[in-house]
Amino acid sequence: MTSIFFADDSTLLSKDLPAAVEQLGIVEEFCAVSGARLNQTKCQTLVLNGHLDPADTDGGGLLNIVPSGQPVKYLGLMFGHRLPSDYQLNLVNE
Repeated sequence: MTSIFFADDSTLLSKDLPAAVEQLGIVEEFCAVSGARLNQTKCQTLVLNGHLDPADTDGGGLLNIVPSGQPVKYLGLMFGHRLPSDYQLNLVNE
């Protein structure tokens, strides 16, 4: 699986940075021929590999990579790189 769609949200799933850049290129080609457009201010990249630090990842500025420890809301749930294991539970309890 390389993508998830829900209403007007799209999520691309990539195994590594080059694959993410390639997928973004495909989306940009689609937008060019269909008239669709990405809202770049709402586009973010989460590195969910626990062995890779987002600070060491450079998408050439294309991917707006979210820093380690910073949560991002997706479909009502918080996701992020190296968030504490009880992070989501603490939000529910608040």
